[in-house]
Amino acid sequence: MEENNKWVSWGTPLMFLIILFLSFGLMIPWLGHEFDEWHFVYYATRGAQGLTEIFYYDGHPQAVWSYIPSFNLLGYNPVAWHLYSLLWRWLAVLSFWLCLKRIWPYYRRQIFFASALFAIHPVFTLQIFPISFYEIWLGYVLLFLSFFFTILAAQDIKRSRVFTIISIALALGHAFTSEYTWFVELMRPVFIWLALPSDERLRKKIIHVAKTWMPTCAIFVSAVVWRGFFYTPLRKAFQVQGDLFADPARTILSWAMNFLPDASIVLVTSWYKTFSSEYMYLARPFNLGLILLLLLMLVVGSVYLRQVDRLSQNSEQWSTQAVFLGLPSLLFGILPFYIASYSIQWTEPPYNSRLALGMLPGAALISAAVIEKIVSKQNQKILMSLVILGAAIAWHIRYTNDYRKVWEYQSNFLQQLIWRAPGIERNTILFVWQPSLPDLGNSEANFAFYGDFSLSLAVNSLYEPDPIAAENRLSYWYSFLSGESAAVMDNSPLRLEHATTYFEGNSSDSLFFYYDPQNDRCLHLVAPEDRFYKQYPKTIKEIASQTTPDRILLETRQNTSLRDDIFNGGEKSWCYFYQKAELARQYQQWDEIKLLWNGAVGNNLQTAIGTEYIPFIDGFAHLSDWQSAAELTISANKHSKAMSSILCPLWNSIEQSTSDSGERDETIRQIKVELECANQ
Repeated sequence: MEENNKWVSWGTPLMFLIILFLSFGLMIPWLGHEFDEWHFVYYATRGAQGLTEIFYYDGHPQAVWSYIPSFNLLGYNPVAWHLYSLLWRWLAVLSFWLCLKRIWPYYRRQIFFASALFAIHPVFTLQIFPISFYEIWLGYVLLFLSFFFTILAAQDIKRSRVFTIISIALALGHAFTSEYTWFVELMRPVFIWLALPSDERLRKKIIHVAKTWMPTCAIFVSAVVWRGFFYTPLRKAFQVQGDLFADPARTILSWAMNFLPDASIVLVTSWYKTFSSEYMYLARPFNLGLILLLLLMLVVGSVYLRQVDRLSQNSEQWSTQAVFLGLPSLLFGILPFYIASYSIQWTEPPYNSRLALGMLPGAALISAAVIEKIVSKQNQKILMSLVILGAAIAWHIRYTNDYRKVWEYQSNFLQQLIWRAPGIERNTILFVWQPSLPDLGNSEANFAFYGDFSLSLAVNSLYEPDPIAAENRLSYWYSFLSGESAAVMDNSPLRLEHATTYFEGNSSDSLFFYYDPQNDRCLHLVAPEDRFYKQYPKTIKEIASQTTPDRILLETRQNTSLRDDIFNGGEKSWCYFYQKAELARQYQQWDEIKLLWNGAVGNNLQTAIGTEYIPFIDGFAHLSDWQSAAELTISANKHSKAMSSILCPLWNSIEQSTSDSGERDETIRQIKVELECANQ
């Protein structure tokens, strides 16, 4: 029995790590920075002053202390940040488990399941944003460890003072993290109550709880009073709603009316999305792979849980106590958001999942207690626990895969942009026309495609080599375009604001890109010649005559350390050689184009898009390599429809810009016959 006890004690942290890694870690090598993550990246490029600025704006300036050393340690590498956040989440789960284990040492299976539910509850779907939310897990680590030492102080009178001091220090640390989890502090008196002897007299027990809780309660109340009455963030959405003071009774009643639907979302309906009939369609390799993974987990998990179950007791009392302990978190964990006029039911997913962060410990305990209560047989309890955990793991893998596709799409754009444009003139707007986005169905990850501010901050982060700490003016703005019309370059002034930053410029000072990777096209900077190509969308042909590449600079003006942290590889792709060839063509570096073509051929790279041969055709023609220029023209004409509509004007331009020679004239004559240019 002692060997089993040691195996379970050491095996439990490993099992939590495996569960978390399966849920969130499998795709980390292919994940990056998306949506709000670019806030932190951009402000971090401006150093400690920049990070302090965004946290002051966002409503929790006290939390910046952990971000400054974290950025110093990790830089901007997305893989490092995803691993870092996952590590803190694992430590938070372990800290929670230690608290439960201390008050319920004989209910190992039950507290394992409750802790595992806390680890991967399906309601929270924003782990994909590690910079934004690692702080939550750090806060939980500090809070749960503070609970743990409070429990020790209640149980060990001799060392009570030492344990209390440690608990107070950790509670102070927790107050200096996000207020999302501040109200979970209200679980502490219940932990103290459960830690005290059950036969202690009621009056004495209440006094004992009050005395033990008093120091950390004072910290909690002080933090709430400071945040509610003495500090007002610049971001209006995170300010305390005025109705709380003008009409407190009505405001609190509205909170109570919102609580039942919000709690039902957390406890019940958040599980619906983990069980969908489409997940059972085994013709999809992804579905089949997940099911095989979960079957393996069921086998391994059942072996482990049977060992744990041998060290566990069964008691009606545990379920009652678990609900008692979980209620403060469930009831009050969402209070910071109610105070700011947010509600889970009235907030769009997946934004609303962050509102449930303070409710997670309570939801996990109450859910585990309900299953313990309604399922009678031990084997059924184990099976039910594993099925529920398996469903949650599969759900997290599914939507994480959707975010992977978003990052693949956006990082592909950013990487090709930095190849095509080593530098960009300041005060430039990047209009990016995108005819289609990756099809993610009804996935919540779709929201990460939108929001011009996120990629605007990404472009500014990449193209500011020496950012000024106090600078609030953005040098660049990214604008997503779609649809039939893109009449945007009308010489009108623009002022756009986001958070503490703003952009001022003119719509004519812009670059216009055509981005269609869904059809295997490289990012394309629209040029005047594109108005001739019949196969281009109407939007591109209409805007082409107004475009110019002049705002792209040949010399590198990029934050190279950030660029190299975030992007590595890709230089051997066809699009790399194409973008570099387009840049060389812009600056008439014809010898460079030849080297780039040889590099592409040497790496067995090619394209099925005829227009992507144009810079190489132009380059070889200006080097008087007429045979190569002709061969590439014929290849381009075969690859895509109606290529003569753009190749004929190209060769007319070549004829005007190159020196006379017999070989040139004969090649041009043959090409015009081949393309039937006379009919254009």
